[in-house]
Amino acid sequence: MRARWLAGVSVAAFAVLPAAQAARSQDAPKRVLVVDFDQSQVQGGLREVFGRDNVNVGRSIARLVGARLAAAGFQVVESSGSIPFTLDPSAAAAAGRSAGADAVVAGSLVTFGSASGTAGGGPRIRGIRLNVGRRTTVVAVALESRVIDVASGTLLGVVPANAQGSRSGLAVTVEVPNIVDASGLIDMTRDDFRRTAIGEFTEQAVGQLVTGVADMRGRIGAVAAAPAPAPMAAAAPSAAPMPGGPIVYPSGPFMYAPFQFRGTEHFRYDVTQVESGRTITGFYQFDLQPAGAGQVRMSVQGQVGTDSWSSSVTVGTGGQAGPQMMMSFAPLMTMGPLAITLFNPTSWIIFGGHQLSVGDGWSTTSEGESTSVRVEQQCAHAGQGGLLIVLRRNNQVVSESCVSPSVAMPLRVLTADEGGDRVELILTEYRP
Repeated sequence: MRARWLAGVSVAAFAVLPAAQAARSQDAPKRVLVVDFDQSQVQGGLREVFGRDNVNVGRSIARLVGARLAAAGFQVVESSGSIPFTLDPSAAAAAGRSAGADAVVAGSLVTFGSASGTAGGGPRIRGIRLNVGRRTTVVAVALESRVIDVASGTLLGVVPANAQGSRSGLAVTVEVPNIVDASGLIDMTRDDFRRTAIGEFTEQAVGQLVTGVADMRGRIGAVAAAPAPAPMAAAAPSAAPMPGGPIVYPSGPFMYAPFQFRGTEHFRYDVTQVESGRTITGFYQFDLQPAGAGQVRMSVQGQVGTDSWSSSVTVGTGGQAGPQMMMSFAPLMTMGPLAITLFNPTSWIIFGGHQLSVGDGWSTTSEGESTSVRVEQQCAHAGQGGLLIVLRRNNQVVSESCVSPSVAMPLRVLTADEGGDRVELILTEYRP
């Protein structure tokens, strides 16, 4: 299956701009405000890249995006001061309104950095095979940007951008004289920065982002204000509830924060795997115990077909478990062949930190291939209520996730590919 960097979305309502601005000709250049990108997810690795801590990559990326949007025919407007990244379309629209913009681009850095080493037969790192016997730098830049229509206050869509690759013999740090100024800003348009590995992939990722924004050009200023969401209709539970009371579904939009472990949970999943027309079944079980400040010990056991495994791994609380294990292959490899299905970028990057409500979603078409994500209905497993998020590629379901605001891992996960292979994990036992 092909891994994709995608993002979940939500839609909010906001007051319509004055008629004079709302009626601006669709033929005129679109006025876009680019706010500072959020760099909180990559802050810890910036010293490794630039050799210092006080680097404002978020504002530097925003300036590069603005320069490339201007080159693509947009009119980039300046704000009265720096505006931090926000997940709230209403707040972003208010900032755009003050700046006289038609749209706001608000983005975040998902990955920004590199790692080097000498491979010896070489694992794959996000699809990149390290060269045997050669010192290789693996560089990845992943951005996620929201495009907010100011007139309607709605989120037009989320643009993912991902560029990555390996370069033999390159250093981890960016050794360019005076590349970072006294305020921590980087002129990313400089040729000497663009010739570095991180600069090359930054330029590629920003190019993808600008293309995605340009694809929405015709929708900017042409969207009606979003109506208030209709009450969510109750859906039949897809699994019998456990003792302890009725299933409680999310009562409204919620900010999904996966892997927020308490350190006392018990999870058991039924597993069904179809590969080359052959179906095998099994189970996964996770039991957690406190392991000191900010840490939990996760005991894992499982069996799928004739394969079985057991392991114990210490991970962080506060949402750090997923990123920790995605960036370190050893824990995942000891947790059995399907652990990656649960600890997946789809959960902690695409949906994590986003408001979710039935009916929210987005779609995009690029190079003849369409992708859509939609929160379709309520769902329930192991007595826990959640929301079902469906990812489709070219109108074919490739992923389903049932997520709950109060459960640290998905209630159900399904992944499928074009050839008919599929993996499904359904939560059948849960104790908080």
